[in-house]
Amino acid sequence: MPQYNKLFTPKDSAVVFIDHQPQMTFGVANIDRATLINNVVLLAKVAKEFGVPTVITAVETESFSGYVWPSCLTSFLARKSSSARR
Repeated sequence: MPQYNKLFTPKDSAVVFIDHQPQMTFGVANIDRATLINNVVLLAKVAKEFGVPTVITAVETESFSGYVWPSCLTSFLARKSSSARR
């Protein structure tokens, strides 16, 4: 089967969450902030449910709130098994 017709699986894909931090939401103007957070949390839960490897990045400094949104972090850390979390 040609590679472009192949369905993605958790073994050959990943979800990357980049800088989902409280201070970064202030720069978002084209979507309601609550909708943005809900969409990201939903994507994190779907990745968890299907066992898709997840990468989380965050700028962590003392002067800039570098912590990932608590609702997202809870979704990221609540993995079904340790093998799904790499």
